[in-house]
Amino acid sequence: MKFAMKKKRLVCLMLILAIIASFAPTDMAETASKAAGQEIGETDGYAHADLYDGWDPYYPYDPWYPYDPYDPYDPYDPYEPWETEEPIATEEPVITPVETTAPEPTEAPSTTKPKTKEQKILKKILKQKKMYPDGTPWDNSVCYHWTALGYNLTGCGCVAFACRLSDAAFGKNKKAKEIRSPAAKKIRIGDIIRLYDDTHSAIVIGRKGKYFTIAEGNINSSVYWGRKISKKEHIDYVWTRW
Repeated sequence: MKFAMKKKRLVCLMLILAIIASFAPTDMAETASKAAGQEIGETDGYAHADLYDGWDPYYPYDPWYPYDPYDPYDPYDPYEPWETEEPIATEEPVITPVETTAPEPTEAPSTTKPKTKEQKILKKILKQKKMYPDGTPWDNSVCYHWTALGYNLTGCGCVAFACRLSDAAFGKNKKAKEIRSPAAKKIRIGDIIRLYDDTHSAIVIGRKGKYFTIAEGNINSSVYWGRKISKKEHIDYVWTRW
């Protein structure tokens, strides 16, 4: 009977010691493990995850980890990506266009009409330049019938070219007259002049300064515009329709 009572007391004492040992601080457990020759990481050289510091606030499985499951913006949530701040939308500045006064339309330059009769005649002559430009073949094989002198004149080469341009400027029905040894100041645009001892004909298209400007055919067997001759050049005679 006494032995049984002692046995029960021994069992109770052991249970009490076991309970006390379970509440012992970790240093004691660590001291006990050191005593047994089992330091942390001694067996394989690595610190084991199951031996973490129970008070580490950043350990993801620490029961003391400061994570609030009800806070959707908790920056410490290991399962939640870091929240980035959304850029603040800025309003674009409103630019009000400045009204500018429209420029007044400028008048288109009017084509100046010839003021004098000579300018009108010149304009008609120069239109023929589009038909017979510089270099157009023109020799004595080209002839033209001219009646401005009151009779039928068949001119070839340089005479044909000058008479054709004269008809284009004045018209075929306009009469012409011949003036021998004319004064230079009386020669006008559209007059046909005879040069070089009555061997060459040309039509006058300019008379500024000291020179006459002429258009002529059969110059090296072709048409030539714009040659200048001195007003002092001897002119045998002129056919004029002025």
